[in-house]
Amino acid sequence: MSVFDLPMAHYQVVENHQGDLAIWPVSLVLPQGWQVRFSSDSTPSLSPAVLPGASNDAQNEPLPYKACCMKFIAQQNLGSDSQADVVMNIPSVNKPSSDEEATKLSSLQPAAQGITALFDHYDLVGVSEMHWHPAVIAAFTDLLRSDELAAVVDDIVVEFGNAAYQSVVDEYVAGAPVPETELAKAWQNTLNFVVWQPSGYQQLFKMVRQLNQQRPKSQQLRIVLAEPAFDWAQIKQPSDWQALQAARDQGYYQRIELEVLNKGRKGLMIFGGYHLTRQPISRNRAKQVASANTETPAQKTSNSVMAVKATLGELLAEKQPGRSYMLWTTDILQFELRHRLLSTPSHNAEPSYVWPQVIASEQGWLGALPFAALNADLPVQTSVSAEQVPPVNSMVEGVLFLSGLAREVKLPESVVADQAWLSTMWQRTERLPKDFRQRLQSLLPDTSNVTDSQKNTATHNP
Repeated sequence: MSVFDLPMAHYQVVENHQGDLAIWPVSLVLPQGWQVRFSSDSTPSLSPAVLPGASNDAQNEPLPYKACCMKFIAQQNLGSDSQADVVMNIPSVNKPSSDEEATKLSSLQPAAQGITALFDHYDLVGVSEMHWHPAVIAAFTDLLRSDELAAVVDDIVVEFGNAAYQSVVDEYVAGAPVPETELAKAWQNTLNFVVWQPSGYQQLFKMVRQLNQQRPKSQQLRIVLAEPAFDWAQIKQPSDWQALQAARDQGYYQRIELEVLNKGRKGLMIFGGYHLTRQPISRNRAKQVASANTETPAQKTSNSVMAVKATLGELLAEKQPGRSYMLWTTDILQFELRHRLLSTPSHNAEPSYVWPQVIASEQGWLGALPFAALNADLPVQTSVSAEQVPPVNSMVEGVLFLSGLAREVKLPESVVADQAWLSTMWQRTERLPKDFRQRLQSLLPDTSNVTDSQKNTATHNP
C-alpha cells in the first residue's frame, strides 16, 4: 500500500450529482492494477458515495460531504503484474440550468490576475488577514511576487506597523542598511504587539526589499504603516490603551488618505478582516443582543448600535465612495456552502483551479449567503432577521479563497529567546484591560522563563 499526498494544484472544485460541494483531484496517475480510495485518517473527509472511481474505508458509514479528503491511498492489486500508467478520471458535474448561470458561477479567477484587474477600477484593494494563520500572510507575500500585480501596486498598507517608524521602513525597503533590531520596532511597538510576533510579517518586509532591488527607484514598492504614531510611554493604564485602540480605524483611514489617496497612488491593504468589512460585526452582534429582550434598559443602551465605531471599510465607503474594494479571506476546505461554488457548461471542459482564487460577492448565490458562512468565528443564526445577520454582499465586495489553512498560535524561537523583549511584553501587558491582558499573557512563554523582576522592568526600550 502506498500513500499519495497531492498538492492543491492538482485539485479542482466540482459539484457532485447530489449538488454537494466537492474537491477532487484533477488527475491521479497510478500504475495499472492499483485503485484509489479515501484514507480513513484524512481530515476532513468527503463522502465519495456518488463520485465514480473511488471507494472508502468506511463502506457503510456516511461521511460529511462539506469538506474534502486531502489524502488518497492507492492500493495495488497483487494479481496484476502490469505497471502501465492509468489516469483516474474527474467525476462529471451537474450541468448548469442556463449559459448565463454557467458564466456567473464560473467566475473564479486566479488571485494575482483577479486583484490586478481590480486596480483598473479601484485605488485600494483590501485583503483580510487571519491572525495566527501563517499560511495567510505567506500567501499574500507570494501574491506580491506576481509581476502583474507588483506592476500596478504602489503601496502595501499594513495594519502591523506603528507610523512612528515610517521613515525607518522606507529606508529599509529602499535598500538602506537598516539593522533588523531597528526595523523590528515597527511591529514590536504597536498596540497589539504580541499578535505580530510570528515571522511571516517580517518576511513580507524582507520580500518587498528584495523586489525593490530589482526595480527602478521610481517603480519601487512602499510599505505604509497604518497604525497612527504613538509611544508606549503614553500608556500608563488600561484606559490609555483602550482610547488608542478605539481610534484605530479612524486613524487607519487618515493614514491611507494622506499617504495613498491624496498622492494618487494605488494601495493593497492587508488588515484583519473585521477592519475591512463595510459595517462592524459588533454592530450586528449588538442588534442580536438587543433583540433578545433579556437585558435591562441600561444594558441595552450600552449595546447601542450608535456606540459601535465605524470600520475602516465603512469609512472608506462613506468618505471615498467607489475607490476601494474589499476581499474577505476564507479557507475553501472549510467553506460550508449550501449552493454550488462552481459550475461548467460542459462535462468535457472542467477547468482546474490553483488556489488562491477570487470571486465577486455580486454573484447572486454567494452575495445572498449569511456572512457567517464565510467566517468560522460567527455562528449562523437562523432565529434572527437578515438585518441582524447580514448577507455577504453587504459586508465585502469579494472573497479570496485559500486552501488548507491552519491556526498556529506559537511564538518563534527567536522571540522566546529574547529575554529583554519578553520582559517588555510582560511589563506592557500589565497596563492592558484584564481580559485582553490575560489573553496576551497566555500566549507568552511560561512565566518560569521570565523572572518577576524582568516582568516588572521594561528593558527593551519602546
